[in-house]
Amino acid sequence: MPELPEVETIKRGLAASIPHHTIKSALLSPLAHSLRLTPSPHSKQKLENQQFDKKSLFSRRGKYLLLPLKNKTILCIHLGMSGKIITSETPPQTSPHNHLILALVHQNKKLWMTYHDPRRFGFFQILSPEHPSLPALDNLGEEPFSITPDRLLSLLHPRKIPIKNALLNQKIIAGIGNIYASEALFSASIHPLSPSSSLSLQDCEKLILSLQNVLSLAIKSGGSSLRDHRKSDGSLGMFQHQWNVYNREGKPCPLCKLPHIIHRASLSGRSSFFCPHHQKKLSLPSPPLARP
Repeated sequence: MPELPEVETIKRGLAASIPHHTIKSALLSPLAHSLRLTPSPHSKQKLENQQFDKKSLFSRRGKYLLLPLKNKTILCIHLGMSGKIITSETPPQTSPHNHLILALVHQNKKLWMTYHDPRRFGFFQILSPEHPSLPALDNLGEEPFSITPDRLLSLLHPRKIPIKNALLNQKIIAGIGNIYASEALFSASIHPLSPSSSLSLQDCEKLILSLQNVLSLAIKSGGSSLRDHRKSDGSLGMFQHQWNVYNREGKPCPLCKLPHIIHRASLSGRSSFFCPHHQKKLSLPSPPLARP
């Protein structure tokens, strides 16, 4: 699933290529109705002949792309499990999984923007002044680049779930998925099975710094390309070549001097990769002994 770095990479690619363009036509696939959210039947009319707003910056909230238009509407896209957005100077090849194709023009130059999603867990919606948001957007948690250690501590303190599960909870921190949760916990030397409430303020400081460093490196590398992710120009991301633990079960830990190996554990049906020697499992403080 595309996570924050992949979505941020696509956002930056689109911001560099389409902010002045006008949508001359919008084509919705027959399968668009089976996306996670069904697009409005008026989507075509709301998009055609509209211009992307060059004064309002393209933005990202968690894993959601927000592309503003000059008519005060916003094209919101979530890539789901397998979605990608590709821009091209020629029309895309015919595919039932091209759920939205925008034919764009700027100064007589044509460009096509295609939202492609074979597994259809993503969606696109048009937000308007009358309907400016979605429940999924309203329920998102803090952004990793702006959350403070005190705020993270307050969110984790009531929870005894494993810290890895807390990082994947979009209502706590938005945009983090399996890859970057594993990598950030490794960088912070925190075991993924540590109870969330066991983290101290210092642990939260380390974890936030690790999250921000890992995400920044991933964005700089164009994200991680496993099966589906492509940058908006169609090229691959390269951060998968810098993973320390993700998908490296049985391989040597890159930080241990002795040949300790990477382990894998299943948490809520998701694989977690970690070094049990480098990443210490935190525990809850023992309750005070009762006086006799």
